[in-house]
Amino acid sequence: MDIASQRTEFTLHAPSPREATIGLFAVDPLEAPALDGMILLSRMPTESALTVAPDGAATFTYWDLFDPRWRGRQPEWRRLDLEEGPVDVDSVRDDPLPPKVARDADPTAAGEMLFARDNEGQIHFYWSGDLRYCFDFGREVLSLSLADPTGEYRTTFQALPGFGIRLSADGEEWLTVWRSEEEGVVQPEVELPAALQGARSLCIALGGAPDEFYTIQRLYLTVRLQASDLVDLTRFPQGERLLTYTDGPASSHRAIFFWSDPRIAAPRAEVEYPTDAPVVEALGDLLRVRFPAGALVEFPLSPSGAPGGVHRLVIGQQTVFQAPPGAGWSPPAVLTLLDGQPVPLPEDFDWAAYRQAFLDSGTWPSRWERAHRSLSLDRARFDGAWVEGDEVVLRWSVPTTAGEGRVEWILSSEKTEWAGMEMVGVGMRWRVEGAGLVSAERIAFTLPLLMSPGDWQIEQFFRHLAEDPFTFQASPGYPQAVWFGESQSFVFRSGPGRTVLGLFESPVWASVRANPEAGRHVYTFDVPLGAGEVRQTPRLLWFTAPLGAATRWAAVDAWARLYEEVKTAYSEQAGVVVSPPLPTVVWNLPLEEEFFATLERFVETGEYPEPGEGWFDRFAQAQLERAEAAGVQNIIIQAPWTSDAEDPNLISSFHAPRDFHVSDMLGGREGLKRLVEEAHRRGIQVTLWYPSAFSLFSPLVEKHPEWVAWEMTGVPEDGGWGDIVGLDTRTAYREYAVEALADLRREVPFDGIWMDSWVGLAVLTDYSDAQPAPQLETAIELQRAFTEMGVSQLIIEGLGPLGRPDAYGDYESYAGPPDPLPEQVAELERLRGHEYLLYRIGAGAYLDVEVYYRALASGGLLNIANLDEVDSLNDGDRNRLRQVNLDYRQVLDRMQYRRLVVSGDRWLGVAWTRAGSPDVVLFAFESFTLQATGPLTVEDVTTGERFEVEGEFEVEPYHAYVLYGVD
Repeated sequence: MDIASQRTEFTLHAPSPREATIGLFAVDPLEAPALDGMILLSRMPTESALTVAPDGAATFTYWDLFDPRWRGRQPEWRRLDLEEGPVDVDSVRDDPLPPKVARDADPTAAGEMLFARDNEGQIHFYWSGDLRYCFDFGREVLSLSLADPTGEYRTTFQALPGFGIRLSADGEEWLTVWRSEEEGVVQPEVELPAALQGARSLCIALGGAPDEFYTIQRLYLTVRLQASDLVDLTRFPQGERLLTYTDGPASSHRAIFFWSDPRIAAPRAEVEYPTDAPVVEALGDLLRVRFPAGALVEFPLSPSGAPGGVHRLVIGQQTVFQAPPGAGWSPPAVLTLLDGQPVPLPEDFDWAAYRQAFLDSGTWPSRWERAHRSLSLDRARFDGAWVEGDEVVLRWSVPTTAGEGRVEWILSSEKTEWAGMEMVGVGMRWRVEGAGLVSAERIAFTLPLLMSPGDWQIEQFFRHLAEDPFTFQASPGYPQAVWFGESQSFVFRSGPGRTVLGLFESPVWASVRANPEAGRHVYTFDVPLGAGEVRQTPRLLWFTAPLGAATRWAAVDAWARLYEEVKTAYSEQAGVVVSPPLPTVVWNLPLEEEFFATLERFVETGEYPEPGEGWFDRFAQAQLERAEAAGVQNIIIQAPWTSDAEDPNLISSFHAPRDFHVSDMLGGREGLKRLVEEAHRRGIQVTLWYPSAFSLFSPLVEKHPEWVAWEMTGVPEDGGWGDIVGLDTRTAYREYAVEALADLRREVPFDGIWMDSWVGLAVLTDYSDAQPAPQLETAIELQRAFTEMGVSQLIIEGLGPLGRPDAYGDYESYAGPPDPLPEQVAELERLRGHEYLLYRIGAGAYLDVEVYYRALASGGLLNIANLDEVDSLNDGDRNRLRQVNLDYRQVLDRMQYRRLVVSGDRWLGVAWTRAGSPDVVLFAFESFTLQATGPLTVEDVTTGERFEVEGEFEVEPYHAYVLYGVD
């Protein structure tokens, strides 16, 4: 229930007498917030929450993710050259739109407060002196922790020796409760000292020395309070109950009241929809659009009558988007314009001389300079909104020095079926045209997704997995990600009574950011416009269904079903093969010492290895038998091409290839062919590494410098590596790559392609184009060409629906035994018990057979770094790994739709079905009893035994079963 005034009355209805935890979330600071005249707290800071349970337990929570872009703030970076290297800093002093930390922390206690951004784009908050917060509860404090109420999210610092945490009741007398003895990332445990028990206010100071800089990743604070006087507020009689909210005159009057029992409801007026055509109407300070299919979109109007960003979206009677309480007008979109022009490449451009200038100075000579600037539609003239057929068009005219441009936001109603659910929805796309906007590169807009307690967000990001119930008491924060490159590329939320799905109608390289703000998940979509006189984005589709998930397990099942259908739909649309995860060994390339011996021989004699003596042959002889014994079904051959590693003047990286010529130093085409044939004889597929960039010394680059892609600063795109350069896939390079690999496959029937550096190099933006855009379309054309070659394993180093992603864990630095690093152990432990989140993606971590089995059974993959990992297992685990892989091979064709087998909080196994088949595949993680409702044929895939059962039967851990003809 949103609150946006000093006094608000609202009615709740309970079907029977109920007790429920109630809560209040402060969107902005509140003074003396009260319900029915009972003051909850003396003061609540920005985005803090208070909950009161029926037993009188009250919990105050506060959190900050230290986001420099919180609530639309735009950082103002300035470059500092430090001894450690250059860094960009953004000061938060005297900021007209301050970040959360500057609103709530005591500015007089800290010397400096700033954000710093390193060369890799990582942003951290720093301060000197004390980062100090004071909270006035007006209630007795019982306990304190630096975590959210569940303990899942914890305050995290990069501590220095002497870094301390101090507490005070009045900001004058301080008690040290924790001090760091060494440098490192810490999540400190603190307790409330006895001297502060019963205090009615609490101050916390983080830091210490006034001349030392400290950094914090995230802050969570939970305080238990005495609140027995508020118990009556948690009791709801049968029928209606009127509640009155009030607060003090200094309050923001912006809050959200919430409760735990979904059976208690707030009466809402139903939306009425037209019957034959969309309707556009201005109602006071709102522009309202209604569609006959059952969708409503509202926009706030400025004093001049111009619409802002989406205020509310209702589909059926479900509210999907809702602006936070008291939110003001904001522009509907912001365009990113590109200033400057590229300099055409001379026909006689000398790549070798240009490269030498880079090698001599360590810096590429810049050939031009281009820059971005923003253009908000609040500067545009709104021309009106009208109906065109089944769509509604909102139009703005944008005068610029280059002429006039036009921007249109086009809305439509949609109907579809996903995962067996009938869904109604809305589509929205942007169209940009006119001489004044030829330089527009992207368009960004925000949508405030309404969240309720009990909603689940499940999402895969590149190297990050999210599985979070929504709560007003904490948020873990989510990374900004490029869809179709670093994300599962659809929005999924499911809770009691509703499921929300958001996705583009076709692939697009959109940068998407979800910010937990003001009790919402505020999505910002920054979408490329492409090239041409008239540019438009694909439709962004939003659907909702009245079926929702009441539990985490139900949400995970719904997510996996939608994931499978979304991935299949995009793959069929693009003509790209869907590759199931296969037990895979990743890092297969020569050891330096053995390769150096081959290279030395070549330098001395000019002779390549004899047939049967090259690395391909030695690998086939020594490794394939081990792989077969482990049940491995796929091996990735890293860097099989001629590369800088075999240049005696460089002796550099295998991953700086010269072209697609199979390295004669490794055994040439014939050696690779013998390796593939031997692998196939053993039932193992072979996947080849596809380079998304080539050596600076590549003859391709020297012969075709026009293939080189360029950064905005007028230097070659090298992905930050310095020894390679990215190539433009919209040039003749793409035809060269396809033909070279097709020619190789006609002779060497490899099975798969692993596309390296999907984000940054495989899909890049060439700023030598007048209207540059991410080259996703041509990257997909490459994938389609590889599919047409007949490859079955198409893997990307990235994350998206197209191709099977390798997307989680530090798989590039972990190459196997003897010992994983602590961070790699932590990576694996974060997966344990949540392996179902690896659905359809590969992860890099050390080999743990339990985690491996659960991941594979769930439709994901824990990659095996190398076969030494298998040998390092004990006999029992090694045999178990082999059997798991063999069982998986036998049932893989039956695995399409997944459902977790659970009992309460216990995850017992995974069941799989396939459309059109009555059979069920079951992987068991522990012993449990199944109940057959009638005669049932069961095959124990692990033992090969087939038997008939009726009634109860026991399944065994690490066994796979097929249940035939299940109703």
